[in-house]
Amino acid sequence: MAEQALSVDHKEAVAKRIVAALDQRIDCIVKEFRLSPIGHLVETPDSPIGLIVATMREIYWEIHCYQPFTTKAGFAMIGATNAEDGKVMRTLLLHKWEEVEHRVWALEGYKALGGDQSRIGKEAEFFSPGAFAVAAVWEHLAQRVHPLAYLGAEYLFEDLTARLSKLITANLSKRGISRQGMCFVVDHATEDEKNSQLLRRLIEEVGHRHPDLMPQVLFAFDCFHQVYPMPLWLGSYTRAEGSQ
Repeated sequence: MAEQALSVDHKEAVAKRIVAALDQRIDCIVKEFRLSPIGHLVETPDSPIGLIVATMREIYWEIHCYQPFTTKAGFAMIGATNAEDGKVMRTLLLHKWEEVEHRVWALEGYKALGGDQSRIGKEAEFFSPGAFAVAAVWEHLAQRVHPLAYLGAEYLFEDLTARLSKLITANLSKRGISRQGMCFVVDHATEDEKNSQLLRRLIEEVGHRHPDLMPQVLFAFDCFHQVYPMPLWLGSYTRAEGSQ
């Protein structure tokens, strides 16, 4: 009994260490963002509003382009989960299903901020290298890693968005950006906080059941981080600068 109890304690410790490691990574990304040209743009009170709007517009377009591919890959990973983890699978499927419409939200934000209407319907033609890289990483994860490694990549989406949405909303609320143009960010400031907590709980649950999978959860996070967010967002910022 003592050996079994020790084993349970060990599994719980592994799960909590993984969540702590993920949170440390997110902390570093938040710092990286705040030190970047985009972070400076957002946090400086008198920064050019035109450049802010153009950058947001480009990021919205990126989301609209890559999300069908990340969604498809996410569903593939969740659907490949073993039956013994059926409860986790169901929770993740419902969560991912709720995310599907975010592509529509992003496109509405893009249009509200004056996006180029001629791009719509020609997404493949206007697919940026950054969006292509995001789609490629997710598709490769779906083919190469354990299905539940999905939790690591999705945690980067949800927890980072929850943290940065609050920061951006607070800093831009008085800059006169249209309500519809800010809607995507404002809604995520509250929604993704709940999603982040859900994923944290699921990671701990999976870590307790399958501590051997935790390195793959971190691996999926790290693979996605190679292309998201800063490489993608800095590409959006550069295009926005060129449009001014």
